[in-house]
Amino acid sequence: MLSDASLRSPEVSPILEAIGLNEHDLALPYLSRISGARFNRALAQLLRNDPNLRSFGETEKLALFAFWSERGDPEEISRAVEQHPDWLRYAWLGVAKYKASKNDFRAGYELTQRYGEPVALPRVATNFSLQDSEKRFQAAHDNYAIGYELYRAQMQNGRIDDALLTARHFSERPNSPAYFHFLEAQCWAEKQNWERAWNAWQAFQAAQCSEIDSARDSREILSGELRGQRYCDFRFSIFDCRLRIVQAR
Repeated sequence: MLSDASLRSPEVSPILEAIGLNEHDLALPYLSRISGARFNRALAQLLRNDPNLRSFGETEKLALFAFWSERGDPEEISRAVEQHPDWLRYAWLGVAKYKASKNDFRAGYELTQRYGEPVALPRVATNFSLQDSEKRFQAAHDNYAIGYELYRAQMQNGRIDDALLTARHFSERPNSPAYFHFLEAQCWAEKQNWERAWNAWQAFQAAQCSEIDSARDSREILSGELRGQRYCDFRFSIFDCRLRIVQAR
């Protein structure tokens, strides 16, 4: 496999760019290995070659916009979605980041709720009353499932501030499940504190990514970004072989 040094090499880099951007199957693997100005330049060339992304399938679009949201210019991705509104379902994260960068935290947060993947939450077998949930939590205040039960009961009874305290009881602890950050974000949204809702959602996303990385070999959940990365890992092995052929000529 090509090293990062090879990708930065003045001799090798132009060859990589030529191969990566002129062959559709290799464009995403190339983009997955670069960042900064090189990424923005390569992306601009890709869009000149295929301005409507007609040659990209669903998985490829998920991967492309995941890379673009992470490494590209947020203003450019927002402008692209204005021209292609149907791209929003792929580009929502980049647009949300752009909105937040302009202090429109409500718009950014609402995009995460509209397009983000459903959050896996604990199953609640019995709907305990608020009073019973409080007693159970007092007896086992480190139990994630009981904490979630109490959070639900507090939210259902309009006790938003109490639910926020319950969510933060866990979200502020290292190694707690990522969904407590999500629950905290929901509380801040109910209180219409959109900046803190956005920040809590970002903390949720970061914690969720750590969980996915820890379970990367698991087949239980495979997000669009992870599917795209695996696709690129496979394609990049082909990319590597193509370059070795070119170098050998």
